[in-house]
Amino acid sequence: GFDMTYRIVRPDGTLRWARGRGFPWFDDTGARLGSIGVIQDVTAQRALEQEAQEATARLHGLMAALGKVVFEADFSTGAMVWHGPVESLLGVSVDDLGSTLDAFRARIHTDDLGNVLTRAQAELHRGSRATSFRLRTATGTYVRVVAHTSFTEDAAGRPRAVGALESLGAPQDDSVHAGYLALRATWAPLGVMLWGFDVGEDQWCFDPSILDAVGGPDPQGHLIAVVEDALGARQGASSPVLITVPPHTPDGAEVLLAAFFKGEPGALESQIAGLAVVRPSTSRDDGA
Repeated sequence: GFDMTYRIVRPDGTLRWARGRGFPWFDDTGARLGSIGVIQDVTAQRALEQEAQEATARLHGLMAALGKVVFEADFSTGAMVWHGPVESLLGVSVDDLGSTLDAFRARIHTDDLGNVLTRAQAELHRGSRATSFRLRTATGTYVRVVAHTSFTEDAAGRPRAVGALESLGAPQDDSVHAGYLALRATWAPLGVMLWGFDVGEDQWCFDPSILDAVGGPDPQGHLIAVVEDALGARQGASSPVLITVPPHTPDGAEVLLAAFFKGEPGALESQIAGLAVVRPSTSRDDGA
């Protein structure tokens, strides 16, 4: 049989795309008599395919110019699709990066994975957020990226995400992250944990131990709501601000937060750095 796509010239001189499909025709003795098939005008289909190819090329060019990679994720099927200059920006090919959420998770640094997954779960119903983490390249080194993600639902109510990844460079050049790790190593033995908020990136970061202490189905969402209420009610640019986060579940713990601000006095601070301690819940015998 045959299946061919080709151009034809009509009597009026116009060009059309045609698709011919068929199979050979034999008589009872096995001798070939000819072919039987159909020819279909596929000019409109070819135009749509060409338009899609050009749109994809424009998208890739735009992403390269902006220094970003676009991704789509389907949480119900676990599939991921990548667009843009993946290899040049992230140091890993599309094939190595994979077409599934599991393959993508496997490339996130283990120290960052918990925060990424926690934020993704908390933000499914909070719209668009930015998250920074380290991503493993083809050579085994890591590059720090920031993901700007918008969470939506399809017609059936299944969660989906679309967003863009932007490379921030090698993590060894990230003095902020190195400073965070050093502070965490200093304070953790004393039972003090770290948290913070970057206004420019609209990005929250809580030590996993804080989230574990708060508990509940959405501990980060609960923390953010309490902190936003407390900071919204404060007067001036005084620092620090002490915030009490009540237990989120019956067996949860009370968390005490201290917020320190960085920015111009009287204006919206660019960053908030904080410390946290956990006050475990205690069972009381009321004599009932």
